[in-house]
Amino acid sequence: EIYAAKEDMNAALEIGKEYLKEASDPSEKVRMHRRIADLYLSISKFAEAEAAMNEALKLNAGNAGLWQTLGHCLSRQNKVHEALQGFERANDIAPNDDGILYDIGDAFLALGQPEKAIEVLEKAVRLNPDYSLAHYDLSLAYFDLERYPEAEKSARAALLDDPDMAFQSSNLGLGATDNLGIALMNQGKMEEAEA
Repeated sequence: EIYAAKEDMNAALEIGKEYLKEASDPSEKVRMHRRIADLYLSISKFAEAEAAMNEALKLNAGNAGLWQTLGHCLSRQNKVHEALQGFERANDIAPNDDGILYDIGDAFLALGQPEKAIEVLEKAVRLNPDYSLAHYDLSLAYFDLERYPEAEKSARAALLDDPDMAFQSSNLGLGATDNLGIALMNQGKMEEAEA
């Protein structure tokens, strides 16, 4: 942990691997495999992170967070089908987790399945109405289906926490702002789109 805080991830990984060799408690081993996976993710070693998560899952296959993290490892390697399977496995364990539902929706979007994305993203925003990322992905899914009024509503909801558009310079803010403008233009609301 000391080395990770100083951004020496390789040293932190070595310490984590040594600690893992000495750990005897299964729950501690799971925790260390997950920590090692997080460190690998932070330095873009996605296959290594995936391997660490698979080791953790051998010890505790009933942990939704482990399946979700495995899904993130797979997603970063563009293994979207496999990532979706990991997210769905997490959802089987924790069906009302808005973050897991978001991940499933995001994977469906990446697979070009906006209808399925809408189904799970709508559930995520029902569970957490302030979930800006889920609203943003909903706007993307609605755009794919040329459902512009819904895209507008979702883009506005993604920006709801930022009525002054101060967040506009972030990736989410830029994307939601663009989606809102395009949705308005596609509905003939040119003056509002230009504002």
